Formats: sequence, C-alpha cells, structure tokens
Amino acid sequence: MNLQRYLIFTIIFWGLLSLLVACSQAETNEKAETSNVSEKDKNISVKEFSNEEVTLKIATPWGQDYFMTRVGDYVEEHLPHMTLEHIDWDGSVEGLEELYASNTVPDVLLAFTGQQPLEELDSVFPLEDILEEYGVDLSYLDPLTLDEIRSRDKERRLVGIPQEVGAIGLYYNKEVFDLFGHEYPNPDESMTWDEALELATNLTGSRNGTDFCGLEMLDMEQTPLWELSANMTDPETGEVLLVTDSKFTKYMELMERYYHNQENQSEECSFANKTTAMKVGWHGFLAQWGGEDAEKEKEYLKNIDIAPVPTWSEMPGIGPSPRGIQPWVINQHSEQKEAALQFILEGVSKEYQLTLSRIGTPSAVKADEIVDQFGAENELLVDKNTKALFQNIPADPPEIKSTWDQYVLFDLEEYSESGIDIQEFLRVTAEEAEIRIEEAKGK
Repeated sequence: MNLQRYLIFTIIFWGLLSLLVACSQAETNEKAETSNVSEKDKNISVKEFSNEEVTLKIATPWGQDYFMTRVGDYVEEHLPHMTLEHIDWDGSVEGLEELYASNTVPDVLLAFTGQQPLEELDSVFPLEDILEEYGVDLSYLDPLTLDEIRSRDKERRLVGIPQEVGAIGLYYNKEVFDLFGHEYPNPDESMTWDEALELATNLTGSRNGTDFCGLEMLDMEQTPLWELSANMTDPETGEVLLVTDSKFTKYMELMERYYHNQENQSEECSFANKTTAMKVGWHGFLAQWGGEDAEKEKEYLKNIDIAPVPTWSEMPGIGPSPRGIQPWVINQHSEQKEAALQFILEGVSKEYQLTLSRIGTPSAVKADEIVDQFGAENELLVDKNTKALFQNIPADPPEIKSTWDQYVLFDLEEYSESGIDIQEFLRVTAEEAEIRIEEAKGK
C-alpha cells in the first residue's frame, strides 16, 4: 500500500513540475517576443519635416487676396520657411490642362469641384503612405468628415484633408411666430419633417394686410434626401436607382407635401423680407450676412435665431450626411509633396481650426471646445443658438459616392409644375439620366 501511495505521489509531483516548467518557458518566450517587437518598434524611423526654404503653388478659385486672408498669412506666419504663391483655378479639367500646358504645376489644389478633374489628368495622390512616413495622426479630425473624403474615391483612399465643413440649420423669425401666436422651435431638439410642414401650414396666412409663409427651402430642397444618404446611381455601373430605391419615393412624398403648401403661399413671401417664418439654410446664412449699414443689419437679425434642422421621424438625431467639404489635395505631379503636406496640416491644426470656428466657419476637428467657440468673434452670431447647427449626428456617407449622380437632374420645381405623379416623375427623370450617362460613357 505504501509503495502504491509513493508511485501516485511521484507521478503527481513530476506532472506538476513539468507543467510549471512549460509555463515558465512560455512566459520566457512571450517576453522574448515582446522584447523583439519593442526593439523592432524602436527601429522604425519617422521622418521629420524639413524647414528648408520653399515656394509652394496653391490652386483655388478664391483669388490672391482672399486666399492670403483666409489661410495663406496664417501658414506663412507659422511656417516661416514657406512662401505661398496663389494660382487661380476654376476647378475644371480644362482649367487644369491650361495650367499644365503653361508649365504651371500646382503643388496643392482645393478640390472644390470633386475628385474627377484630378483623376482625368492623373493628378490624384493618396495620402496614406506619406502620412505614415511622417507619423501624422489624424484621429483628432471628425471621422465622418474623413469618411466623406474616402467615399469620393473608388478604392476608398484618403486623397485629401478638409480644412472646413458645412453645417445646416433651421432659421426662424420670432416676429412671425409672435404674430401667429406660436411657440418658437425647440432650440435643442429637431422637429420631424412632418412636424415642420404642419407648423409651416399653421404659419401661412395674412396678418395686418401682409401675406406670410411658413417655410422656405430655396436651394436646400435636397436636405431631407441628404439625411437618407442615398446614391442616385450605382457607382460602378451607372444604373439609375430612382425607381428601385424606395428612399426616393419617400423623399418625393415629403416634397409633394412641401410644394402643396407652397401653392397656398404668396409669391411675395421671403425670409429675407421677414415674411416667412422658417428657412432651411447653411451656417453662413447669418455668419456671412452682408450689408452697407452694420448696425442696421444687426437690428434686422435681432429676431432671427437657429433651431436644429428637421429630421425623419424614424431617424431622430440624424442630420444630413457631411456637406460643404472642400479638401486640400496634393498634386501627384508636385515635386514638393513634403512641403505640400506641411501646408495642409497647418490648415487643420487645432489652433487654426479654433480661429475658423470663432469667425463662424464649422471646423473639421471633432472637439467640443471648438464647437462651443463657434461664432464667438462674429458679431452677427452673438447670442444666437449656434449649437443647433451641430445638434444632430450627420448620416454616414455612402461607402462609395457615385460620380454618375452628376447626370441625374432632379428638378423639383419642374415636378411641382408638371402635374404628373411621383412614380412617373421618377421614371422620366431616370430615363433622361440614363441617356446622359450613356453619352458620357461613350466619350
């Protein structure tokens, strides 16, 4: 019996010893691997930007004076080794061809007309490699804004960095609301589009011999569609999706109600003339309001304020997909790509982004402190509910934006005057777009 116990004890002892040795060896190997990885990381070299004197050519439609005021002076002050030469460019393929023909090669371009002109002239320069090479971290920028830039590229490459973005709000005139005895819109929460249209109906009518209207969406009619974030065409084939994608029927049903309300409104109505209660508009509607008499303009805007843009009832808190984004891009043909990247990064520095925000330009940086300072140095935005412009989360952009969408002419004014039903309008619009797309493919 003692012999049997001895054998059992011996087996257990050696088993435990083997297990401890194995664990110790594994731990040693793991430490060795970690050490090797750490040593490998230490050997990765990140390039530092040069401070050698350089002259950069920057192509925009802004003109020399506005470019320097907008960003040029700031960059030259903070990067004293850099001299900026502005090049006028209208954003077209032909305009860029003319520059190349005259041996003028912009180092950086403001891609305000999209990526196509650059693609046609083999001028696209993806940024991933050079950003890694210089150890640039863009995580402080709004990721949806970067997604919007990636969505413009068929391979979802990052081909540019936006200096600024757009924002949309619902502007309203307190005087008109008071005349009709209605409460002002909630400053912190969006109405649904259904609620906005109903309210617009209730704010339409005559008071004291003057006709008033409820809602103006001039040039902003596609705002509800932007919230649905839909391509009108297939990005690969160019197939028109107006009839097959239910989002467009949904959108048109809403707009049919809007235009029905418009039929009952006076043509004399205008938000600018204080005879319309609400207006969907860009962030610059108040921030860039112009006039010869500043005091008179401030008095005019005294009773104007901002509420969050309406949203779809089944998508509360989801605003339009990122809009108004015009990225800086590095020209593939530039011989000064390092300096070009320096210029772009200076324009998206947190310091400069705060400067933009304070004058009333929405920032590409995702930071509460920058949003909180929006319009702080713009006297037209003093005491305005500017946070409403940023209340909603932008809808995700499509994975790949379709360049064929440019051939779809969504003429809502024509629809409102045509008398045809929604499906017929979508079908006719799709057929006309198909013809234009086939013609474009044949070129």
